[in-house]
Amino acid sequence: MNTFWRRFGIPSWSIRTRLLVGFSIVAFLTLVLVLFNIQRAVRAESERSLRQFLSDEGPERTQIIEANLNQVERLIEEFSNDSLYNSLFSPSLTGRTSVVSILAEGFDNELINSNLFREVVLLDENGLVAASNNTFESADSEGIPRYEYGTNLSENLLYQSVRLAIAQDLEFYLDLRIIDGNPIGYIVRTLDLRSNVTGYLLAELNIDVLIFDILLDEAQFRNTYSYIATLDGEVLAPVGFEEQARQSAVSHNLTQLGIQQQSGVESYQINGTTYAGYYQELADTNRFVIITEAPISIGQLETTHFLLSTAPLLLFVIIVIGIATYIGYRQITLPLQRLENNIYTLQNGDYTSKVNDTNRDDEIGSLARTFMTTRQQIAELVDDLQERITVGVRDLDATREVSRFAATQRDLQLLMNNVVNLITDKFPNIYHAQIFLIDDDHVYAVLRASTGEAGQKLLKRGHRLGVGTVSVIGQVTEEGRVIAARDIAASDVHRKNEFLPETRSELAIPLSLGEEIIGALDVQSKESNTFDEAQISILQTMSDQIAIAIENARLYEESIQRLEEIATSNQQETARAWNTYMQARRRTNLGSEYGINTDTDTDDLGEVAIKTGETAIGEITTNNTVPFAVPIHFRGQVLGAAQWELPAKDFDDEKILLAEELVNRLALSLDNARLFQESRRAVNRERIVNEITARLTEQSDIEDILQTAVREVGQALRVPQVSINLGTQENANGSNGTGQHNIEDNL
Repeated sequence: MNTFWRRFGIPSWSIRTRLLVGFSIVAFLTLVLVLFNIQRAVRAESERSLRQFLSDEGPERTQIIEANLNQVERLIEEFSNDSLYNSLFSPSLTGRTSVVSILAEGFDNELINSNLFREVVLLDENGLVAASNNTFESADSEGIPRYEYGTNLSENLLYQSVRLAIAQDLEFYLDLRIIDGNPIGYIVRTLDLRSNVTGYLLAELNIDVLIFDILLDEAQFRNTYSYIATLDGEVLAPVGFEEQARQSAVSHNLTQLGIQQQSGVESYQINGTTYAGYYQELADTNRFVIITEAPISIGQLETTHFLLSTAPLLLFVIIVIGIATYIGYRQITLPLQRLENNIYTLQNGDYTSKVNDTNRDDEIGSLARTFMTTRQQIAELVDDLQERITVGVRDLDATREVSRFAATQRDLQLLMNNVVNLITDKFPNIYHAQIFLIDDDHVYAVLRASTGEAGQKLLKRGHRLGVGTVSVIGQVTEEGRVIAARDIAASDVHRKNEFLPETRSELAIPLSLGEEIIGALDVQSKESNTFDEAQISILQTMSDQIAIAIENARLYEESIQRLEEIATSNQQETARAWNTYMQARRRTNLGSEYGINTDTDTDDLGEVAIKTGETAIGEITTNNTVPFAVPIHFRGQVLGAAQWELPAKDFDDEKILLAEELVNRLALSLDNARLFQESRRAVNRERIVNEITARLTEQSDIEDILQTAVREVGQALRVPQVSINLGTQENANGSNGTGQHNIEDNL
């Protein structure tokens, strides 16, 4: 076989040539099969034409029937709203002979004479006949009874229509059904008077005129006929088509489709014959579907003869197609499958699997060679991407660690030490990292954290660089921009450090808060040109976080110091206030006792509690009691001690906790009492001053004012004698004996 292919040079054919040959074969086969395809097209067109006819005929019949039913509803609506009859629907008038007669005559004139109704009955709420029409068309022959006044229809099959209308709360309810083998149609109208249901109009429809005459119209064209199918499985068809309609209804699900989809055309089998049927829901009833159907005519014998006569040709076509398929498989499909397998192995990460067909001279060979080149490029890209991902993960991990330090570390020095060590651990190309902070005078950038032994030596000697000097740190802290000395041999700003002789490149990033530069992050590498833009960007992000963390740490330390100062101030203020209070009371201590005196000296325990600020517990006394003292704390100041003596059998930790809690409450109450007394004294002083001022303002003579002043002041201060001396400056200096005025008051 391979010799055959090579003899005709098929392996060297291009894909275009092979496709051209293949398409020529297919075109020849297409010509052979045209007649067969025409036959199929004729059949398809016949079916399409029938379906189109049904799609046009079905809706037209449905519209006519719906128009008739709408006319029925309109007539009943007009009759119900007629003022002459509407007033007679009241239950209070039911049973009167005149009312029954008027309604019967109205039924005949307004409804029965329209030829759309066969019988009309007025029912009350209990299903009793309140009135009916007088005229009947073939009543006896149709088996339709005449319902006299008072007839109870509540148990009659016809009353089911009323029940359904009531259940669904419908104003109009259409009911089509088979009763005693006869198709019957009823429409129910709910009557109400001032929003109260007064009864129901139950009207039997003349379905021959309303429905069946329409269904039979043009029924002979293409053997088409129509019928109505109900959701309950019943069918209503014109005379002569009942059995055909019943067989059709059980052969398909057009009723359900009509309820669900409204309308359409479907094909189905009835007794071995294929039919096309159009279905459409009737008047949005959600219960009745009009179906129009006809058999699909096809010449079965002619078609069979045609197929038998072309059987050899068909066999030949099958053989030719098989040969063409095999050729295509060997020359195109199989190589493409092999190449597809190579692609699958590439997806699984195998970049070394063997690729066939690379020695072919056609497009498949070119595709195989292109695949190999692309696979090699993908392998290189994957390796590069994996390396980038590794670096990215490392950078993100380092950034995350710095963020964690920034969020949790409050010790400034520990924070900086952790950061520089983290940088050297996470970045293999960095062997030394350090942080400089600008001093308060903004003159020097002082080294505050550095890695390795060299860093410890630099810290020990207090290494610093001037801001703005010709150095990497000096320029960064002066200009606030990143400076990278990628090759120190060609750098103008790098200054060699004797402790870091292996440095080949240096990168410095400013630490800034807004516009303010507070320091710099400096990293150094043993490799030249090692700091790329991605790493610089990561380190810049870390520098921003470091700057924020440093500022937060500073603020935290300042807040701690401030809190300590406030606490100390509060303690001093508390002590001063209580000293002032005790001096005002002219007492050195205050105390109170309660209970039975056991003569146990607890003063030493009280002094211990006051001195240590902790509860002091004594030994068991001869009275079998346990003395203890609890210091009285308030705002960090010990005000005194409360002393207890409890029976040894009742003494436990709970008693101590209770005593300490009570003492805490006592301290707060004592200070509140002190504040209250001080505020009351202040109010009393203000009152006395206001009273004296008021009395002074009542006087207009200086003598009276002075006299009132010495008297009131003496009474307020409770002193035995008060004097006021007025005189000129010269008299005060002893240069003149005149101009002096003395006022004294002895109390």
